[in-house]
Amino acid sequence: MFVYEFNMATSNLDPVCSLRGAQCSFAALILIVFTGLLLSGSSVEFLVPSMTTGLSRRQSPGHTHKPPPASFITRLQTQPIIQRGNHSDVAEYYRSQTEPISQRGNHSEYYRKIPDVLSLLESPVILCVANFGYTELLYNLLFSIQNLDIKPRTPDILVVCSDKRCYREMESPKDGLLVKYHLTLTDMAESDERASIFRDQSFNQIVQQKPKFVKRLIERGLDVLFVDSDIVLLGNPFLYFTGNAELYVQQEAYKDHICSGFYFMRATPHMSSFISRWITNMQRDHKQWDDQPYFIQAFRKLKNKMKIETLPINLFMSGKVLQDGKNPWYDMDVRPVEIHANFVTGLGEKQRLLKENKLWFLPN
Repeated sequence: MFVYEFNMATSNLDPVCSLRGAQCSFAALILIVFTGLLLSGSSVEFLVPSMTTGLSRRQSPGHTHKPPPASFITRLQTQPIIQRGNHSDVAEYYRSQTEPISQRGNHSEYYRKIPDVLSLLESPVILCVANFGYTELLYNLLFSIQNLDIKPRTPDILVVCSDKRCYREMESPKDGLLVKYHLTLTDMAESDERASIFRDQSFNQIVQQKPKFVKRLIERGLDVLFVDSDIVLLGNPFLYFTGNAELYVQQEAYKDHICSGFYFMRATPHMSSFISRWITNMQRDHKQWDDQPYFIQAFRKLKNKMKIETLPINLFMSGKVLQDGKNPWYDMDVRPVEIHANFVTGLGEKQRLLKENKLWFLPN
């Protein structure tokens, strides 16, 4: 009798080698076995290694090899991609599951991008963009939305993080935050996670990506309410978007001086053209300002071709209107719907403005 033992524990053939290598090894094994059969003229038995213990057990050709446990197969088939890492092939995946963590190397992490969630979104969508430096402000915005009673439901919220640290921070919401949001990482160039100074180069890099995100949603047929992360909502803004305008936009403090930090845009061909013009204006200008000057340029160029409505400044307040007001917002006969902490520079100043005006909603 010819007995061939193929021991995975001692063989140079890696049990989790690449798929091409595995095919070659299997062919070599078959060749060796049948050569032995021809030379010996006797029956053949195999010593098949155990996949779980690495030990060999004798099997005759009529013996059925015991398959892996059903739970093992089910786990592999159902395990989400997010838990698998960025492995080049199936064999690499198996290796990564059996190696100690210290030996697995630096496999890239999985972050959801906008294309991953587009099919999950329903119109209208609240869109927010932030880096790690702005996460506290973003949380404050989300807590303010949680306090609203939007009927029939709170719209889908899409959060786009411009750096991985922001994404990891937003993966585990703060205690008490119940409002749900779809979390994604930018698929464009990541920004400096500390960028927070108005019109600083890193700040400009973040805000110039905003219209590109909006364009994807508009072209998907989704109406978009874009909200900067240094904003708080005190009422339901959608009650003011019921007319036939295609664009509802906040004013800073003067007529036609509009703000690219808060606007509602319908998914129409006119709006798609408007965003394309906005993006083109940015790309042509080598000064690389933030997005707002180019937003205003597109607005002035196309405003007679679109249905646009500017929002009243007493209901949709800029930071300038808030600071110049004679009475605090909570003593006004008609309370504002939205307040924007702009016209101050830096995270500390924005937080100070919000806290001094009783607009800070994060739990202590």
